Amino acid sequence: MPARRVTSFFVLVLLLVAATLYSRGGPGAILCFFTIILFTVAGTMEFYGLAERKGGHPDRHLGTACAVTFISVIFLKCFFSTLSPGRFIVPGYIEILTFLLIVIGIFSSQMFKVNGESPLLSSSTTLAGVIYVSWLFSFVVEIMYFPGVDGRWYVLFLFLVTKGSDTCAYLVGKAFGKNKLIPRISPAKTREGLIGGLAGAVAAGFIGLYWFGCYCDMPSVPHVLVLSIVLGLVAIPGDLFESILKRDAGVKDVAGYLPGLGGVLDVIDSVLFTAPILYIYLVIFGG
Repeated sequence: MPARRVTSFFVLVLLLVAATLYSRGGPGAILCFFTIILFTVAGTMEFYGLAERKGGHPDRHLGTACAVTFISVIFLKCFFSTLSPGRFIVPGYIEILTFLLIVIGIFSSQMFKVNGESPLLSSSTTLAGVIYVSWLFSFVVEIMYFPGVDGRWYVLFLFLVTKGSDTCAYLVGKAFGKNKLIPRISPAKTREGLIGGLAGAVAAGFIGLYWFGCYCDMPSVPHVLVLSIVLGLVAIPGDLFESILKRDAGVKDVAGYLPGLGGVLDVIDSVLFTAPILYIYLVIFGG
């Protein structure tokens, strides 16, 4: 793995770990909030860049503002509901109301376009960026402040398992890969890499159980095993979907400001798919 890729990866890991561990209050919560906003803005702009390469006409400014607004509302709702449940009551419908206003705002904005852009392409790609990046990424926030558990460790568990799957899939596929998985989408991904990714997810899951179990109540061994396999499986379409977008747009990386990694979407693509799964698990089993 190139040195630049390793350096970028560890810088991002340190930022995410720090933002997660110190998210409970004070300056740490501010760091966490701005880290989430940074990832949301970068990811949304990268998505719009891909859409523009295919002839789409997303409203970058409006879409990014909507993405930031949505995830900010989610963060503030989770933060205040978890830390001050008796002092600050957040309406349960706040998420749906915010999303409804965003949809109305994006569609209504087409009435004021005078530059000849297609309203269909503009509104659909603008809204798709908000959904793909901001809405899916908001589940990381929901997990972090999930009531009844110390969600910080579950977020770290999520990243550990997801990126463990990605990393092992890359290493095993590069070393032993011979049988292509879906060559028309990603020629580099192989069936051997898929097996390696699942093994990496399970190994990372049990490492997380050992490390984080000292700080909070983690799931039982059978739950960790099944959950790690499911997250490992879901990480695959998350990674492949971004590969579809990049291949369709004719680019290798969505951006180039993260040396060796590309852009933010190249880093969180699989997390965008696995975070909702872990959130659903917490809703059903309560941690």
